[in-house]
Amino acid sequence: TVELRTDLYFYRRNDATPNLIQNRILRNFLGTFEGNGHSLVGLRISHDGSDDPYYGFFHGLGVGAVVRNLNIVDFLGDGIAAILCGANEGTVSNVKIQGKIINSTSAGGISYANKGTITGCVAAMEFSGTEFATMAYYNQGTVTANHSVLSVIQVWDEREGGTSDMPANTLI
Repeated sequence: TVELRTDLYFYRRNDATPNLIQNRILRNFLGTFEGNGHSLVGLRISHDGSDDPYYGFFHGLGVGAVVRNLNIVDFLGDGIAAILCGANEGTVSNVKIQGKIINSTSAGGISYANKGTITGCVAAMEFSGTEFATMAYYNQGTVTANHSVLSVIQVWDEREGGTSDMPANTLI
């Protein structure tokens, strides 16, 4: 079990410039990540150019994994799949994300590929790429009681019942 007891800032000391993290942070997480309402602030992740599409704070959440009561604020992902996790087979609940994904061909806010449960989450996001969904780009699991605010930077296609061919800078 991982339990946050304070907010974590990914900025350099005495500087508002965030550190850039190449590759994924946590590979295949199988435990419980209890955020206790705390935030990860200023996290930046960029894709390393490999064929692996599952980029996010977590590479994957395995069966039985739980992430809850966590805020991810002021996030920037460059060419990645999702803000929270590339693949989810566990349970994500009460997670709030605020950030931007740029230069991505396909992306999801909470998860790129979901076979688990996403519930009670909030996503306030900006996207730049070709296709996206605020909760899960590919969904074969359960997605319930979530809320999204989406700002489109370019013309997009949105999956799973959203609006397609939206004009630039549309707020949903």
